[in-house]
Amino acid sequence: MLIIPILLREHVKHLHHEINPLGRTILGFYAGFANALLFNPLLSDTGGLPAVFLSILGLLLIFITDAHHIMLMGVVDSYSLFVPGTVPEFGDIADTFAKFLAQSFALGFQIATPFLFVGILFYTGLGLLARLNPQLPVFFVALPVQIWIGLFIMMITFPAALMWFLNYFESNMGRFLAP
Repeated sequence: MLIIPILLREHVKHLHHEINPLGRTILGFYAGFANALLFNPLLSDTGGLPAVFLSILGLLLIFITDAHHIMLMGVVDSYSLFVPGTVPEFGDIADTFAKFLAQSFALGFQIATPFLFVGILFYTGLGLLARLNPQLPVFFVALPVQIWIGLFIMMITFPAALMWFLNYFESNMGRFLAP
């Protein structure tokens, strides 16, 4: 009886908190904010500035768009999808959870793809500049440019990335709704 609510809780936890560690870490590294640590109230831990910002913004977006109602309806509909008193098949639960976790990491990587692309180009240019002028402290000089480029990419990609996350959240939580 308690297995299904625990499964739903783990599903939501991994969707919101495990979907973006890869993406948020890449984002923080390439945007120049990897060492700017803040307290993350959602995880009760410290995290990079973009990671905390995305976590809080994602949760806020879930509440603003009333997507949390899908979770509540999923809990109610779980009693019609999974008959109380019977033991669900753990193989199906494990398979669903493994597919979901793989999709979550893929989404986190896809959200961070623009930062990876621009970061590779930027660091390649810095490497060439360091070879051309070895006396110049390239990474010290380039940090403000890196932060500016990171903020510019965040400004361009965050609205689309958050809508992508919200659509992914709603489609995955919709699996638990009764037809």
